[in-house]
Amino acid sequence: MDNKIYYIWMQKVLGVASRKAREVLDYFGSAEKFAKSGEKERRLSGLFNQREIVRIGNTPIEYAEDVINKCEKTNQQIITCDDVRYPVRLTRLIDAPLVIYVLGTLPTIDDEVAVAVVGTRSATPYGHKTAFRLSYRLAECGALIVSGGAVGIDSEAHRGALQAGGRTIAVLGCGIDYPYLSANAELRKMISEHGALVSEYPPGTPPSKTSFPIRNRLISGLALGTVVVEASIKSGSLITADHALNQGKDVFAVPGNIMSAAYAGSNRLLRDGAKPVFSAADILSEYTSQYPHKINMDTAYTIIGEDSFNSPAGAVEPAVFKKNSADTESGENKTRRESLNSKSGYFSASNSEQKIKSDYDKSNNGENREYIKNNTVNIESFSENAVKVLDFLNQGEAVTDKIIEKTGLSAAEVLAAVTELEIMGAIEVLAGNICRIK
Repeated sequence: MDNKIYYIWMQKVLGVASRKAREVLDYFGSAEKFAKSGEKERRLSGLFNQREIVRIGNTPIEYAEDVINKCEKTNQQIITCDDVRYPVRLTRLIDAPLVIYVLGTLPTIDDEVAVAVVGTRSATPYGHKTAFRLSYRLAECGALIVSGGAVGIDSEAHRGALQAGGRTIAVLGCGIDYPYLSANAELRKMISEHGALVSEYPPGTPPSKTSFPIRNRLISGLALGTVVVEASIKSGSLITADHALNQGKDVFAVPGNIMSAAYAGSNRLLRDGAKPVFSAADILSEYTSQYPHKINMDTAYTIIGEDSFNSPAGAVEPAVFKKNSADTESGENKTRRESLNSKSGYFSASNSEQKIKSDYDKSNNGENREYIKNNTVNIESFSENAVKVLDFLNQGEAVTDKIIEKTGLSAAEVLAAVTELEIMGAIEVLAGNICRIK
């Protein structure tokens, strides 16, 4: 019988992030021997309490067989702790997972300048732009971006890496196939095609209040350093920073407004010794001597606040693509970026130089747009897709599926447009993915 079946079973009976796993393997010799041991032997080991003894006895090996079948149906790879593909960086964790599930291509992490970019889900426009620009520059210079796949800072980190033609990993707090955050479904698909989705939870596992803090140790564990872009004092991203610190990893933070509670957490990290970040170079310079073959510092020194692209939703092509791109971009990254751009409008070419012309309003009944009459938004600052979505929402609030149906835009294009409009304060997104003009 395949050895992975025993590791899957063992992770189930011990629980995710169990610190007991190493002791069990040391005592019994292998996951298989533990699975085949009897109740008497388990009691004599002194490793388990009564409740654990009962749970072990009540969990059949068939559970693991079912997980394997589900992984085969959903194209998920099963990587156990004795697999050569298992990252050595994770083995250093006291509560390293026995099994990780992967959709996509997991890079050889231990030879990567992996940087975790994390922060709040309810990010300010400043946070959105910073996460996108910083991740773009890091990926452009050769770094692998690791984040959690959530809305807010996580999503912008992934988008920035993908827009640069780089690679990114999303570590999830639920089963890879679980329909969590449907608005991010297209982004997860892109990540799996140009990186990997990773989880220690088997297929079909829903998220819980504890699953996200638990998975945060893997985000920092895979990375050389963790960057907190924006965090309030209660932000879960501070848990990731704590994990990084406890793991002996570097902790970075982007300075924020000291008058705003939105940045109280990240600013506290700076007060406590985190390294301030103003450009990608502030991070990458820590690793150039160890990974000279992985890092190209040509554009790393561009100050985030002085960067010339402003699309946190990925709808605007960064300026680096418009001039001397052949001189600054590796052939591999250029090919990957061009592939991305050709596949989805989500990473389409720039609309920033194609401002909506004044006659657009006339030809599209602009005089009937209440949001223009009230001067609540500046339509000339939006992409064409954003204007289409705004026009439709002028008729009333709608769920994203209805917007996709009525505008003729793809799910990716609508997601990008909605994010752009939300960040610019033109619309708000309510529970159930209901969008409406503010």
